[in-house]
Amino acid sequence: MKIAFIGQKGIPATWGGVEYYVDELSRRLVKRGHQVSVYVRYWYTHKRKDYEGVRLIHTPTLKTKHLDAALHSLSSSLHAALMNYDLVHYQGMGPALFSWLPETAGKKVIATIHRFVAQYQKKFYENKGYKVTCITNAVDPQEPLPPNLISQKYGLTGQDYILSMGRLTPEKRVDWLIRAHKEINPGGIKWVIAGGSSATRTFVEKLHYLARGNPDVIFTGYVAGKEKQELLSNARLFVIPSSVEGLPIALLEAMSYGLGCLASAIPAHSEIITEGQDGFLFDHQDFSSFVGRMQAILSNPGALKDAGLRARAKVEKEYTWDQVVRKTEQVYEEVLGLPR
Repeated sequence: MKIAFIGQKGIPATWGGVEYYVDELSRRLVKRGHQVSVYVRYWYTHKRKDYEGVRLIHTPTLKTKHLDAALHSLSSSLHAALMNYDLVHYQGMGPALFSWLPETAGKKVIATIHRFVAQYQKKFYENKGYKVTCITNAVDPQEPLPPNLISQKYGLTGQDYILSMGRLTPEKRVDWLIRAHKEINPGGIKWVIAGGSSATRTFVEKLHYLARGNPDVIFTGYVAGKEKQELLSNARLFVIPSSVEGLPIALLEAMSYGLGCLASAIPAHSEIITEGQDGFLFDHQDFSSFVGRMQAILSNPGALKDAGLRARAKVEKEYTWDQVVRKTEQVYEEVLGLPR
């Protein structure tokens, strides 16, 4: 099949959940014999035209907060309409607003809604008349690394910090973590907040203000590569107190490293975690529930370790990229009317 991806900033992925998704999926589709083109933005993917067999196409845009995504989706859709693709795969509802352009030119079109990639959200779109297939996010389990780089940069030695990882945006509720530290104040344990701003500078400044004067709260900024691997390999507990999520890759990554995880009991997290078995949940509307659950978990290291082992096993069984690629191919074949 000849497939084009529109809506992502670019690949190879350096940051962004959508970008990592397209990076992983496009490369694997090429290895399975398909011709894949990915539309990229000049400021994210510099000049290169090929990436592990994936064709990279630079189309015009303006790097501004409100115009970048729309202009790039428009220019990419216009270009795609003139090409001989079988199918155009949009990433997000915003970019898909321009899907009528390649569709008018005879291409088949699908869209992935990245904030709606869990089973509980499927009915939302079905009730609006869309034909929906739910394909969950995935990760590749990694082998744990010892704390070398993070020891040099942050003085972390392993099992001496609680980790949060993701974009620093209000719905992630990182401020709850900082407030919880003031109430729990566990001796010798640091709070590591890994992630960068996502056009949320004012909120990030608020977080730093909340943590002022507290040497046990560490902001790493955006992390990748070995530093990210070491942080996930050596934490005592992973925490994700978000008020809303799709199906968070950060949580799946933490579970894949065998980390015990504490998550807000929103539908996306409850779909992944079985309470008390492969992770822990707290009442997402109640800050005191969050604090109390964390205290109980930290006081029971045996249960925390067991949950981490079960979490890794679950990810290896249910959330692999091989499954994602096979299911995505099936959707493509169905849309194109190909024999299976």
